[in-house]
This record gives sequence, C-alpha cells and structure tokens, in this order.
Amino acid sequence: MMSRNICVASRSVARRRRVGDLLGVRLGRRAVDVSDEVRQWVGEDVTAIIETHGAERFAGLCRQVVAELARVSDLVVSLDVDVADDPSNVAALALTSVVIDVGGPGTPATSTHLTVSPDRDASRVVDDIVSWTMAVGDVLTPSEHEQVMT
Repeated sequence: MMSRNICVASRSVARRRRVGDLLGVRLGRRAVDVSDEVRQWVGEDVTAIIETHGAERFAGLCRQVVAELARVSDLVVSLDVDVADDPSNVAALALTSVVIDVGGPGTPATSTHLTVSPDRDASRVVDDIVSWTMAVGDVLTPSEHEQVMT
C-alpha cells in the first residue's frame, strides 16, 4: 500500500531539517531536504545559486525538485515555507503529500494540512505529527501504523 509523503515546512532550515530527520527515523522513511537536492543537482550552494542566477532560478529549480519528489512515495520532505506555498508546488503535492508547518520565524505556510506550535521542541512536534497522521488515516502504511504503535 502506498502512503503519502509528509512535507515539513519552516523558514528555519535547522528546524525543518531536525523535525524531518527525526520523523524519518521514527517512521523508517527517507528524509530529504529540497534545498539540499537543488544543491546536489546544480553542484552549487543555495546562496551561490541565488547570487549568480537569481532567486527566480532557484525557485524554478525547487519546483523541478518538488515535482520529482512528488512522484516518489514514503518520503519525509523538508522545505521552506515559500516553496510549500508556491502554486506549482501546491499542485504537484496535492495528491501525493501532506504539508505540515512545523513552526519557526516569520509567516507560516498557508497551504498546509496541519500547523504545529513553534514553541514545541522537535521531538514533541514529531509526536504531534505522528498522532495526526494516524488519525487522518491515509498518510501512513499499515506497517508504519504498527511501527509507531509499539
């Protein structure tokens, strides 16, 4: 049975990566960060991409990465709030993913299925996400349900 990807969004790189990594370990899923994927594709640091090619080029690369990741199941995907709210990405993720704003500085994502308090530490955020995904019913596979119940 295929499950939906879980995308964790935050303006804080450290927070989204920490929550994404912990959630990936908890569920036995591969955790990927959109910015890291762009960096690997291009072979340049994100800052260098933006300075050399512009923010719109970086956003376009993020769209390509999100479209590719939306074709794969059972991932935990970490992404910036602006990437999560990009209309192209919202459409790409609509059928294959849930998007959860895990808090952080600035305006929260608007295209989310769940928003958690930015005041909670990463491990409690993961607990909140797992509880929510179990209640929703179409995010986790049966084996993931069993794994988190033990």
